[in-house]
Amino acid sequence: MDEPLKTVLLKRVLPGLILLAMGFASLYFTDRRGGEGLVVGVRTLASFVFLLPGAIFLAHPVATLIATQFANILYPEDHDYSPPPLYRLPEMYIRQNRHGDAVQEYQKILHHHPREIRAYLALLEVAFQLMQDPVLGEKTYRTGLRRLKNVGDRVKLEETYQALRAGAPLPSSSIESYP
Repeated sequence: MDEPLKTVLLKRVLPGLILLAMGFASLYFTDRRGGEGLVVGVRTLASFVFLLPGAIFLAHPVATLIATQFANILYPEDHDYSPPPLYRLPEMYIRQNRHGDAVQEYQKILHHHPREIRAYLALLEVAFQLMQDPVLGEKTYRTGLRRLKNVGDRVKLEETYQALRAGAPLPSSSIESYP
């Protein structure tokens, strides 16, 4: 609902329920009183004078509630619909000594998967070991610290950054084996 819940309750739901209650009470008492033809017809018609506006008041909030529930089933908000990250292309660029292209591909992965630790680690390795670009390494490290939520991933990023900044070589399988 676009409007706050309190506003919807005060403007639509509460008056709608009151009108429906009045309409049903009127129908109930019309049936209990009985009477002859025209009198019963007029009383029944008077009941619908309350029922119809009550139903109109409640139609939008009820329809919105039902539609929202079905939309949440069909299109859950917490589901990530982006494709899995593909590392073959940047790895191929690294083997071809096209380090700038590899950096661009890793940045594309991080654009679509900002919490993908493997891309941060690979980008750090390219920046420090292959391109000797500490500015890119620092930027990657700071961005990773901001975006990564998993504490273990942040620790791994910190360890890798410190090792690469100090000039220590990483084991060749350290990044590929990380999930």
